[in-house]
Amino acid sequence: MGKSKVKLIAAIAIATVLGFSLILGALPYMLKVSNTQTPTPTTQTTSMPMSCDMPYVLISIYKGNSKLPSNVLGYVRDYFKQFIPKDQELSVCIIPWNSSMLQGKTLRAYPALAIKAENVSKELMDYFGERIGENIYIIKYPIVVDLATRYNVPVQYSYQAKAILVQGESEYSRLDNQTLANKLKDLLSLIAVANVTDITLDNYTNYPDIEAYPAVLYSSNMNLSEQLPYLKQYSGMFLVDTKYALPLAGLISHTLGVQVYAEIHGKKPEVGVVIGKNNTPVSLIVFVDLACSFCAKLINETLPKLDSLVNEGKISVSYAYSPSPYMMREHALLQCYIKVTGDSSGYVKLIRMLAEKLLKERRTVSESELKTLMNNIYGASLNYTELDVCANTTGTSIVKETISEASKLSITATPTIIVWNNRKNMGLIIEGYLPADELMKVIEAVSKLS
Repeated sequence: MGKSKVKLIAAIAIATVLGFSLILGALPYMLKVSNTQTPTPTTQTTSMPMSCDMPYVLISIYKGNSKLPSNVLGYVRDYFKQFIPKDQELSVCIIPWNSSMLQGKTLRAYPALAIKAENVSKELMDYFGERIGENIYIIKYPIVVDLATRYNVPVQYSYQAKAILVQGESEYSRLDNQTLANKLKDLLSLIAVANVTDITLDNYTNYPDIEAYPAVLYSSNMNLSEQLPYLKQYSGMFLVDTKYALPLAGLISHTLGVQVYAEIHGKKPEVGVVIGKNNTPVSLIVFVDLACSFCAKLINETLPKLDSLVNEGKISVSYAYSPSPYMMREHALLQCYIKVTGDSSGYVKLIRMLAEKLLKERRTVSESELKTLMNNIYGASLNYTELDVCANTTGTSIVKETISEASKLSITATPTIIVWNNRKNMGLIIEGYLPADELMKVIEAVSKLS
């Protein structure tokens, strides 16, 4: 991993620490792009002054063998230099956990990082979790614990906790295996920034108000939610916020090597263009993007094999376009096609043509090309003026509502499929492409829940 990769990790943090932890936000992405261990960098590109006495200092705090390598500190120091006054240098200071600089403070986890600074900008303050004395600021624990984990540095926790893994109703949101659950101790410790000593399996029926599963509850005599905004108070315990059910399920799946889907209960997401009859037992809400090749594969290879279920009234399909920012106009026009024409079969034909074009030509269509395809399907009577007016108003609103709904569910990738049981008001969130036979199994499992 080179300097740019470490800088990327640090840059991700500025968004995540403001409302979404680095652990639950960035880590799932990092795990997807590589199944190999993170290599330790072997070279530095800048000198690294070592002094604890300078006005601005990056402080590395270690306990035993829980110590960040000096070359990693060099990259972290290079990143934080951007927040230091240009006329100042940022040195590095390496101290043990019981150093007098920490004034007897026991930190929550080791290794830890701190910054000594005379003046702190707002941008830099966003990284800090607590303050020691006048000018030493501890960097938020999740950032450093995550960094240590990436570089295979053992983490020592000062807090202890026990965890309850609350299983969902569907077979796809359950483990039903204590041995598997025990393999989650390191992950659940990482999330809680506390040493998880025990994991208990429990059933959603005992926690019906949580509304997203699998859920993780922690019990501890310490305040685990301090500095961890994704941990919420719940009946004397600490609950991983259910809005992060999707990335949590992804982390569990990756850690165990088994597929676990997030299960949500409550109100069905009402987004996209609905194809099919009203009041079907099961609805599919498909978050897709015109620029996404796996979305095109889903639309062209998987969903056509479900047409018979749509025609028989067993399922409906909502196409919820959650677009790339540079294709907002095209997505708005696409959503308006059915608003203007009422031609649902033509809409399906259109999006399948677009998907096929992306797969074969490896490119997206322009606005003019999209209108030409619409004309080819609907005919010369297509009202372009009405289509443009709709795209400027209703179409844009539909796209923005879709993006907002995806954000609420922590959906950050396309395709993502929600298989929703309309009788039970619950559904499974599936991130990524699924072939038709696998999706059919999920639909069947969800439809049987009563």
